[in-house]
Amino acid sequence: MRESILFLSTMMVEVVVLGLLLVHASLNEEAQHASLQEKAALFMSVKLTDLCLFPEAR
Repeated sequence: MRESILFLSTMMVEVVVLGLLLVHASLNEEAQHASLQEKAALFMSVKLTDLCLFPEAR
């Protein structure tokens, strides 16, 4: 097999994997939207001034 065909095949597989990762990320973002809003409400109710204090406040 020619090295150029091997290279192009590898690149095509990597592009497909990248596309699948982007689709997965967009689906996952929609699923976690409610959880992020809940955490934001908790953050505002505790009136934290720094994000690094958030784990201690929960």
